[in-house]
Amino acid sequence: MKIDFKRLLAGAATLAIGMTGWQTGTASAASASCLATTKVNTFVAIGSPFGGGTTLSWNVTPGCPGVAVVLLGGVGENGSVGANGKVVKNPATTTEYRLFATTGTLLTKQLGSQVVLAGKSIGYKMTYGLQSFPASGAEGEAANAIANKITRSFSDVTKRTFLGRALEVHIIPVNMKLTQLPPWANLTGTTCGNDPTCVADRNWSDVRGYGGTPIGTDRLAIAVGAEQLVAVANNPWKNTHRLGHVLAHELGHVPHQLAAEPLKNAVRHALIVRKATGGEFIGNEDYTRSSPEEYWAEGTAALFNYPISDLGEHPEEFTGYWLKQNDPTLFKLLSTVYQGVLICNPSGFCSL
Repeated sequence: MKIDFKRLLAGAATLAIGMTGWQTGTASAASASCLATTKVNTFVAIGSPFGGGTTLSWNVTPGCPGVAVVLLGGVGENGSVGANGKVVKNPATTTEYRLFATTGTLLTKQLGSQVVLAGKSIGYKMTYGLQSFPASGAEGEAANAIANKITRSFSDVTKRTFLGRALEVHIIPVNMKLTQLPPWANLTGTTCGNDPTCVADRNWSDVRGYGGTPIGTDRLAIAVGAEQLVAVANNPWKNTHRLGHVLAHELGHVPHQLAAEPLKNAVRHALIVRKATGGEFIGNEDYTRSSPEEYWAEGTAALFNYPISDLGEHPEEFTGYWLKQNDPTLFKLLSTVYQGVLICNPSGFCSL
């Protein structure tokens, strides 16, 4: 069957996101009946750009042999696919992929949609000037593993807040400062004191983790020191965090930053109530309770089991189980953004 993708896209443009009805054009009643009885059994997206890409898989039962299944997404990625199949996607920016059934006419039926997150980890080195490259080595592997663990759990609603953007993890070399990296060069010689969300006023050059920073309109960057990812010999930085905590924390800031106001208001209200009722906070209480942003980011680190340290700051509190038992309101809010996270109790029994 020859499919006119321009006509199909024109018809698809009138369809709402998600499961929709179908649009009648000049197709025959038989074609309409074929589409009406075509059903999607599964259409899922699994993975993240930090784990090699997102696998889209689908299983469709056509209403009749004349029905073709079409996947529409990024520029140059539109094409007819089989009724059953899978494909790995790594778009340049976060992209919505829509699955359609068509008879080759203007008559189309949208079967579903999935959003595929875009992102990458970036390393730096100084050779005849500062150069960036796809993060590699032990720190690159560690950054990708943590970012994959967290971002692959993003809900569909959360992934849609990234549409048109790519999420970047920038690794600060041990021998460099945050402010030497281009996205944060404007912070040179300044402190966070003028930022209302700043907890401890300090020079940005000394900071080894930074949350979502827009770069243009299609990139969102976070930064983390290499020594926060892997053990480094002769580490010049005062590293009091367990490996992985800083990246988990900074990644946590981003979906909260992009969230719609109802979620932000709910987090703000949960923090107010917890303070008023004398509830216990994760880790460093003064820091965690200092703002909705830090309350959420530390909650994210706890949900994914990345304690702030092995010494003080109550590492046993940095688990999803502790959150579920001791701060169920925050746990429920986190669960709207991060889905399918395995929660294990102290006895080793785990459940989703």
